[in-house]
Amino acid sequence: PPGVSEVLGSDRYGLRCRVGDAEDMAAKIATMLDDAGLRGHYRESGFNRVRDFSCETISVKLNQMLKDLR
Repeated sequence: PPGVSEVLGSDRYGLRCRVGDAEDMAAKIATMLDDAGLRGHYRESGFNRVRDFSCETISVKLNQMLKDLR
């Protein structure tokens, strides 16, 4: 789905699973449980990704968009 892809990128910030596919989700969870390095990578990249959605970041982007409309 587009919303999830926007937030997670192409598995850059987390693993995506197919909608309605419990086996795919279980496999992704197992992958994360089994791979400490991958967990660490997603933990760090996810923490950094949250900053893209902070009030300050969104405010700056929105103000720029409004200026561009003038």
